[in-house]
Amino acid sequence: MQDRYQRCLDLAFSPRAQRTRLILDDPSQLLPDLPDRKDLRPYPEKLSFEYKGHTATVRSLSLSPNGQFLATACDDHLVRIYEVATGRLMKRYDMQHPVQQVCFCPSPLLNLLVVSVEYSLVYIVPTFTAHTLVNDYTLRVLHVPGLSVGREGHMMNANTETEALPVVGVMEEGTMQGREITQATLDEDELAAETVVDLHDEDEREKRAEFVDATPKERRAGIVMKVALHAKVKRFVFHNKGDYMCVLCPKDHVKYRQTIMLQLSKRKVFCPFRKFAEVVIDCQFHPREPLFYLATTNAVRCYNLLAHRLQKRYKAPGGVSTCLSLHPEGDNFLLGSTTRYTSWYDCDFSDKPYKRMRSHTGVISAVAFHPNTHAYPLFASGAADGMVHVFHGMVYDDYNKNALLVPLKILKHRRPVYALAWHPTLPWIFTSTEDGTVRAWTE
Repeated sequence: MQDRYQRCLDLAFSPRAQRTRLILDDPSQLLPDLPDRKDLRPYPEKLSFEYKGHTATVRSLSLSPNGQFLATACDDHLVRIYEVATGRLMKRYDMQHPVQQVCFCPSPLLNLLVVSVEYSLVYIVPTFTAHTLVNDYTLRVLHVPGLSVGREGHMMNANTETEALPVVGVMEEGTMQGREITQATLDEDELAAETVVDLHDEDEREKRAEFVDATPKERRAGIVMKVALHAKVKRFVFHNKGDYMCVLCPKDHVKYRQTIMLQLSKRKVFCPFRKFAEVVIDCQFHPREPLFYLATTNAVRCYNLLAHRLQKRYKAPGGVSTCLSLHPEGDNFLLGSTTRYTSWYDCDFSDKPYKRMRSHTGVISAVAFHPNTHAYPLFASGAADGMVHVFHGMVYDDYNKNALLVPLKILKHRRPVYALAWHPTLPWIFTSTEDGTVRAWTE
């Protein structure tokens, strides 16, 4: 009995493997070997421009495809368009309600600015931001009846060939030194503002959205079309080609209408998910493949739009997801959450995050990749702590090499950050905060 007891003690206290104790003189030896930040330039480091005029929170930013103009969406009911290089205010639109989001069409073939206001999407053709041929092609794609663009950037009645709808105001001499800004006030959309509906009516439940031509007063401001929905629009995204859009209305009582897709060239509306009960947060189209990424509160789903099936489900690391950004190559994406983590996912690696970066002390409000990651492999995250963290994120063609993530710079703000936008061709980033400050950070 005693012999067995001693043998059990020997087994319990004997090591299963030979371990060598690691002795470090300097704790910094445990840090990963990262390249020097000087070798990773250029990236945004300093404040260069500030675009003034906002009197409330700026919730969204968007740059034109050529990077020449910046559009802002503000709670003071105004959409403003600035010239990036000079900071000059080119145009502003009064939408009568707080503006949730603004976005330029990513296709250089279309000159289109889309604004989400309450229950509507408003489509604007700012003729001064593109060539006349591009403006005419945009009107033809949208099937706007009886309109064309003249040589001086004015809307023309196609039938009568008379100038009826000026878009850009004429700069008068002696008024603000040639900086007189035109402002257009739009009528409230009674159709879109109707919120009390009978959800037990089958005809009412089948209604998804409706394309509405702009009124003559709205056309004078450059509005060409609107889409009326049944719930407030939280977010919308474009496909890279500019013809398809996805609109998210998470407060719609009809669950499958929370996600609505639009085809602008044919004015078609369809709901891709008939049985979907989760709350949608954000979405992205794959840049090349027919894949659609939909972020909910606790997961990110990848759908194959051609096969009409769920291709993969990615688990959220915890908390409630707040924002999503897809890499321009389509193989990785970023996910922000209320747990103050920014998660990097490799779509082919696992359904769990490849890397979790807890660099903020507040809720992540915005994440964004640079549109041209071949030239500038950069991404950034903004949070309620007033900080914007800029990272170097190199993705390799060799599948045996993992992505290289290096923190580069912290851009400090006094108030919570609401929106981020990268310049399409330069290593510049634009930020907006709660107090209405819009800034441009350059290398």
